Amino acid sequence: MAAQSRRQLPIAEEYDLSLLNEVRARAARFAIPLTSLSMVVTNRHVGYGGPGDDISRDVQLDGISDALGQAEGVIEADAKVASGVTLQCAFGARTASARGARTQVRLDTLFGTTVRMLFPLSDDEIGRVTDLLGAQGPPPDQPWTQPTFDEM
Repeated sequence: MAAQSRRQLPIAEEYDLSLLNEVRARAARFAIPLTSLSMVVTNRHVGYGGPGDDISRDVQLDGISDALGQAEGVIEADAKVASGVTLQCAFGARTASARGARTQVRLDTLFGTTVRMLFPLSDDEIGRVTDLLGAQGPPPDQPWTQPTFDEM
């Protein structure tokens, strides 16, 4: 289901959280850079992020995971898509939205990233998603910026 805002969605049921190692494996499998993670272990929350670069392979994240017993569930992850937009993926509600009040993202990109990040897909399911939406490319090296009036 898609909507202009999360408020327009029906109240979602809560789903089990994916473990950090599962989320990192999905991000690596689909070349989706993660820029921040919010995790929970028992009743403790842990956040990990950077200045916009891909944190999914960080050695420090390995250390945090080891210290937490590799039992951390991912509450949210920020995933950067090919257009440079960052999607906030909420694992408990299985929803995703673009960061920023007026940020827009193509529906195929929103759906493709959401499905690839939030669900443990089989090879057959991945093939069907790719057939439907096409492969998603990596984000650009330099994000797009709008020129100012001074530059015109």
